[in-house]
Amino acid sequence: MTTTIELPKKLVEKLKERGLDPTTHIVDTLVRELELDPVEEAETRIELAEKYLEEARKYIERGDAVQASEKMYKVVEECIKALAHMHKLPEYEKAVKEGRWWTQLLGKAARKLAKLLNEPRIESTWSIAYDIHVWGFHEAKYTVEDIAQDIQHIEWLLNHTKKQIKTTTKHQSNNNSIKKQREQKQQRAERENPHDTSESKSRDTRNKEASNSNSTSRYRSNTNTHRQRSSRRDRSQVHRKKNQTSSSRRTRTTQRTSYSG
Repeated sequence: MTTTIELPKKLVEKLKERGLDPTTHIVDTLVRELELDPVEEAETRIELAEKYLEEARKYIERGDAVQASEKMYKVVEECIKALAHMHKLPEYEKAVKEGRWWTQLLGKAARKLAKLLNEPRIESTWSIAYDIHVWGFHEAKYTVEDIAQDIQHIEWLLNHTKKQIKTTTKHQSNNNSIKKQREQKQQRAERENPHDTSESKSRDTRNKEASNSNSTSRYRSNTNTHRQRSSRRDRSQVHRKKNQTSSSRRTRTTQRTSYSG
Protein backbone atom coordinates (compact mmCIF):
# COMPACT_ATOMS: atom_id res chain seq x y z
CA MET A 1 0.00 0.00 0.00
CA THR A 2 1.27 3.45 -0.91
CA THR A 3 0.19 6.82 0.42
CA THR A 4 0.53 10.09 -1.45
CA ILE A 5 1.86 13.01 0.62
CA GLU A 6 1.84 16.56 -0.67
CA LEU A 7 4.82 18.61 0.47
CA PRO A 8 4.90 22.40 0.54
CA LYS A 9 6.55 23.82 -2.56
CA LYS A 10 9.21 25.60 -0.51
CA LEU A 11 10.35 22.34 1.12
CA VAL A 12 10.61 20.61 -2.24
CA GLU A 13 12.65 23.49 -3.64
CA LYS A 14 15.02 23.45 -0.65
CA LEU A 15 15.55 19.71 -0.94
CA LYS A 16 16.36 19.97 -4.63
CA GLU A 17 18.75 22.86 -3.97
CA ARG A 18 20.70 20.51 -1.74
CA GLY A 19 20.63 17.75 -4.33
CA LEU A 20 18.14 15.65 -2.36
CA ASP A 21 15.28 13.73 -3.90
CA PRO A 22 12.16 14.42 -1.75
CA THR A 23 10.88 10.84 -1.79
CA THR A 24 14.28 9.32 -1.07
CA HIS A 25 14.99 11.78 1.73
CA ILE A 26 11.63 11.19 3.40
CA VAL A 27 11.96 7.40 3.22
CA ASP A 28 15.55 7.46 4.53
CA THR A 29 14.53 9.72 7.41
CA LEU A 30 11.53 7.58 8.38
CA VAL A 31 13.55 4.36 8.19
CA ARG A 32 16.17 5.87 10.49
CA GLU A 33 13.71 7.37 12.97
CA LEU A 34 11.54 4.23 13.19
CA GLU A 35 14.66 2.05 13.70
CA LEU A 36 13.41 -0.71 11.40
CA ASP A 37 15.24 -4.03 11.51
CA PRO A 38 17.14 -5.11 8.35
CA VAL A 39 14.28 -7.21 6.94
CA GLU A 40 11.65 -4.54 7.59
CA GLU A 41 13.80 -1.90 5.92
CA ALA A 42 14.56 -4.21 2.99
CA GLU A 43 10.87 -4.93 2.43
CA THR A 44 10.14 -1.19 2.54
CA ARG A 45 12.83 -0.40 0.01
CA ILE A 46 11.83 -3.25 -2.29
CA GLU A 47 8.28 -1.93 -2.40
CA LEU A 48 9.66 1.48 -3.40
CA ALA A 49 12.04 -0.08 -5.95
CA GLU A 50 9.19 -1.95 -7.61
CA LYS A 51 7.30 1.32 -7.94
CA TYR A 52 10.33 2.97 -9.56
CA LEU A 53 10.78 0.07 -11.98
CA GLU A 54 7.16 0.28 -13.09
CA GLU A 55 7.54 4.02 -13.67
CA ALA A 56 10.79 3.44 -15.62
CA ARG A 57 9.01 1.07 -18.03
CA LYS A 58 6.25 3.62 -18.60
CA TYR A 59 8.74 6.41 -19.31
CA ILE A 60 10.56 4.19 -21.81
CA GLU A 61 7.26 3.52 -23.58
CA ARG A 62 6.63 7.27 -23.74
CA GLY A 63 10.11 7.93 -25.09
CA ASP A 64 11.22 9.93 -22.02
CA ALA A 65 14.83 8.85 -21.57
CA VAL A 66 15.59 11.41 -18.86
CA GLN A 67 12.93 10.27 -16.38
CA ALA A 68 13.41 6.60 -17.30
CA SER A 69 17.13 6.91 -16.51
CA GLU A 70 16.43 8.42 -13.10
CA LYS A 71 13.85 5.79 -12.14
CA MET A 72 16.15 2.95 -13.19
CA TYR A 73 18.91 4.42 -11.05
CA LYS A 74 16.52 4.70 -8.09
CA VAL A 75 15.71 0.98 -8.32
CA VAL A 76 19.40 0.09 -7.95
CA GLU A 77 19.90 2.66 -5.20
CA GLU A 78 17.13 1.15 -3.06
CA CYS A 79 18.44 -2.39 -3.59
CA ILE A 80 21.97 -1.45 -2.53
CA LYS A 81 20.67 0.26 0.60
CA ALA A 82 18.56 -2.76 1.54
CA LEU A 83 21.41 -5.24 1.07
CA ALA A 84 23.87 -3.00 2.90
CA HIS A 85 21.68 -3.00 6.02
CA MET A 86 20.99 -6.74 5.83
CA HIS A 87 24.71 -7.49 5.71
CA LYS A 88 25.67 -4.78 8.25
CA LEU A 89 28.15 -2.98 6.04
CA PRO A 90 30.07 -0.04 7.55
CA GLU A 91 28.75 2.15 4.71
CA TYR A 92 25.25 1.67 6.09
CA GLU A 93 26.36 2.77 9.57
CA LYS A 94 28.08 5.83 8.12
CA ALA A 95 24.98 6.76 6.10
CA VAL A 96 22.84 6.53 9.25
CA LYS A 97 25.32 8.62 11.22
CA GLU A 98 25.57 11.32 8.54
CA GLY A 99 21.85 11.22 7.72
CA ARG A 100 22.42 10.70 4.02
CA TRP A 101 23.50 8.05 1.52
CA TRP A 102 26.28 9.78 -0.38
CA THR A 103 26.98 8.45 -3.88
CA GLN A 104 30.44 7.22 -2.86
CA LEU A 105 28.90 5.19 -0.03
CA LEU A 106 26.57 3.47 -2.50
CA GLY A 107 29.51 2.71 -4.81
CA LYS A 108 31.62 1.28 -1.98
CA ALA A 109 28.67 -0.77 -0.69
CA ALA A 110 28.02 -2.20 -4.17
CA ARG A 111 31.63 -3.35 -4.47
CA LYS A 112 31.70 -4.92 -1.02
CA LEU A 113 28.39 -6.71 -1.61
CA ALA A 114 29.70 -8.12 -4.89
CA LYS A 115 32.67 -9.64 -3.04
CA LEU A 116 30.72 -10.68 0.04
CA LEU A 117 27.99 -12.46 -1.93
CA ASN A 118 30.35 -13.62 -4.67
CA GLU A 119 28.12 -11.93 -7.23
CA PRO A 120 30.04 -9.52 -9.54
CA ARG A 121 26.81 -8.51 -11.29
CA ILE A 122 25.94 -6.36 -8.28
CA GLU A 123 28.92 -4.12 -8.97
CA SER A 124 28.39 -4.08 -12.73
CA THR A 125 24.70 -3.23 -12.33
CA TRP A 126 25.62 -0.35 -10.03
CA SER A 127 28.07 0.92 -12.68
CA ILE A 128 25.36 0.82 -15.35
CA ALA A 129 22.87 2.60 -13.09
CA TYR A 130 25.35 5.33 -12.21
CA ASP A 131 26.25 5.79 -15.87
CA ILE A 132 22.64 6.37 -16.96
CA HIS A 133 22.08 8.53 -13.86
CA VAL A 134 24.82 10.91 -15.02
CA TRP A 135 24.47 10.78 -18.82
CA GLY A 136 20.83 9.87 -19.11
CA PHE A 137 19.34 12.02 -16.33
CA HIS A 138 21.70 14.88 -15.40
CA GLU A 139 23.33 15.45 -18.81
CA ALA A 140 20.34 14.19 -20.85
CA LYS A 141 22.66 12.76 -23.51
CA TYR A 142 21.20 9.25 -23.75
CA THR A 143 18.16 8.34 -25.79
CA VAL A 144 15.57 5.70 -25.01
CA GLU A 145 17.39 3.37 -27.43
CA ASP A 146 20.59 3.86 -25.40
CA ILE A 147 19.06 2.78 -22.09
CA ALA A 148 16.25 0.39 -23.04
CA GLN A 149 18.51 -2.70 -22.95
CA ASP A 150 19.85 -1.76 -19.52
CA ILE A 151 16.53 -2.37 -17.81
CA GLN A 152 17.20 -6.12 -17.80
CA HIS A 153 20.16 -5.55 -15.45
CA ILE A 154 18.02 -3.41 -13.17
CA GLU A 155 15.35 -6.12 -13.04
CA TRP A 156 17.97 -8.74 -12.22
CA LEU A 157 19.26 -6.82 -9.20
CA LEU A 158 15.74 -6.27 -7.90
CA ASN A 159 14.96 -10.01 -8.15
CA HIS A 160 18.31 -10.90 -6.59
CA THR A 161 17.61 -8.61 -3.65
CA LYS A 162 14.19 -10.20 -3.17
CA LYS A 163 15.83 -13.63 -2.98
CA GLN A 164 18.29 -12.36 -0.39
CA ILE A 165 15.42 -11.04 1.72
CA LYS A 166 13.53 -14.32 1.41
CA THR A 167 16.59 -16.32 2.45
CA THR A 168 17.28 -14.06 5.44
CA THR A 169 13.63 -14.16 6.53
CA LYS A 170 13.58 -17.96 6.31
CA HIS A 171 16.80 -18.19 8.32
CA GLN A 172 15.41 -15.93 11.04
CA SER A 173 12.17 -17.91 11.11
CA ASN A 174 14.09 -21.18 11.54
CA ASN A 175 16.16 -19.71 14.37
CA ASN A 176 13.05 -18.45 16.13
CA SER A 177 11.39 -21.86 15.68
CA ILE A 178 14.40 -23.69 17.17
CA LYS A 179 14.52 -21.27 20.09
CA LYS A 180 10.80 -21.74 20.74
CA GLN A 181 11.12 -25.55 20.63
CA ARG A 182 13.93 -25.43 23.19
CA GLU A 183 11.89 -23.25 25.50
CA GLN A 184 8.88 -25.57 25.20
CA LYS A 185 11.06 -28.61 25.87
CA GLN A 186 12.49 -26.99 28.99
CA GLN A 187 9.01 -26.04 30.23
CA ARG A 188 7.78 -29.64 29.75
CA ALA A 189 10.78 -30.97 31.62
CA GLU A 190 10.08 -28.60 34.51
CA ARG A 191 6.42 -29.67 34.65
CA GLU A 192 7.20 -33.39 34.47
CA ASN A 193 10.15 -33.37 36.87
CA PRO A 194 9.78 -30.40 39.20
CA HIS A 195 11.93 -32.18 41.83
CA ASP A 196 14.81 -32.65 39.41
CA THR A 197 14.58 -29.04 38.34
CA SER A 198 14.53 -27.93 41.96
CA GLU A 199 17.48 -30.17 42.76
CA SER A 200 19.37 -28.77 39.79
CA LYS A 201 18.75 -25.21 40.91
CA SER A 202 19.66 -26.14 44.49
CA ARG A 203 22.87 -27.75 43.26
CA ASP A 204 23.76 -24.64 41.31
CA THR A 205 23.10 -22.54 44.41
CA ARG A 206 25.26 -24.79 46.60
CA ASN A 207 28.07 -24.76 44.06
CA LYS A 208 27.93 -20.98 43.91
CA GLU A 209 27.96 -20.71 47.72
CA ALA A 210 30.85 -23.15 47.94
CA SER A 211 32.75 -21.15 45.37
CA ASN A 212 32.14 -17.96 47.31
CA SER A 213 33.18 -19.67 50.55
CA ASN A 214 36.42 -20.92 49.00
CA SER A 215 37.18 -17.46 47.72
CA THR A 216 36.57 -16.01 51.18
CA SER A 217 38.79 -18.66 52.82
CA ARG A 218 41.60 -17.98 50.37
CA TYR A 219 41.28 -14.26 51.03
CA ARG A 220 41.44 -14.80 54.80
CA SER A 221 44.38 -17.14 54.47
CA ASN A 222 46.27 -14.65 52.32
CA THR A 223 45.43 -11.88 54.78
CA ASN A 224 46.70 -13.92 57.76
CA THR A 225 49.88 -14.81 55.92
CA HIS A 226 50.46 -11.16 55.11
CA ARG A 227 49.90 -10.19 58.74
CA GLN A 228 52.32 -12.86 59.97
CA ARG A 229 55.01 -11.67 57.59
CA SER A 230 54.45 -8.07 58.62
CA SER A 231 54.67 -9.07 62.30
CA ARG A 232 57.96 -10.89 61.74
CA ARG A 233 59.37 -7.90 59.87
CA ASP A 234 58.31 -5.59 62.72
CA ARG A 235 59.96 -7.82 65.36
CA SER A 236 63.13 -8.05 63.30
CA GLN A 237 63.28 -4.27 62.97
CA VAL A 238 62.79 -3.84 66.75
CA HIS A 239 65.52 -6.38 67.41
CA ARG A 240 67.93 -4.57 65.09
CA LYS A 241 67.14 -1.24 66.76
CA LYS A 242 67.84 -2.77 70.19
CA ASN A 243 71.16 -4.17 68.97
CA GLN A 244 72.08 -0.82 67.48
CA THR A 245 71.20 0.95 70.76
CA SER A 246 73.25 -1.52 72.84
CA SER A 247 76.19 -1.17 70.50
CA SER A 248 75.98 2.61 70.73
CA ARG A 249 75.94 2.47 74.53
CA ARG A 250 78.97 0.18 74.65
CA THR A 251 80.82 2.51 72.34
CA ARG A 252 80.09 5.53 74.54
CA THR A 253 81.13 3.60 77.69
CA THR A 254 84.39 2.61 76.06
CA GLN A 255 85.07 6.20 75.09
CA ARG A 256 84.43 7.45 78.67
CA THR A 257 86.79 4.79 80.09
CA SER A 258 89.47 5.84 77.63
CA TYR A 259 89.17 9.51 78.64
CA SER A 260 89.27 8.64 82.36
CA GLY A 261 92.50 6.72 81.84
